[in-house]
Amino acid sequence: MRLKSRILRVSGPKLPHMSVKFYTRFVADLGARGPSEYTGIVELGGQDRLPTDPRRVAFLIARDLDLEAEEVRVLQWSRLH
Repeated sequence: MRLKSRILRVSGPKLPHMSVKFYTRFVADLGARGPSEYTGIVELGGQDRLPTDPRRVAFLIARDLDLEAEEVRVLQWSRLH
């Protein structure tokens, strides 16, 4: 199963910071439905600085998808300019 290809907006705290877009490839463990791979643009909103740790990126994605950070494995990510 694949997550729909679209821009995934990952919300942060409601702060007046600009969003940052990344080209991202990750796998999410959806439990009984099995793993799902997503490739596309992820928009991280409300960030006070750029996340440099893939575990932080996984946490932000997981939070938006109502998953635990351990259920998201970031395979690739790079900032779009």
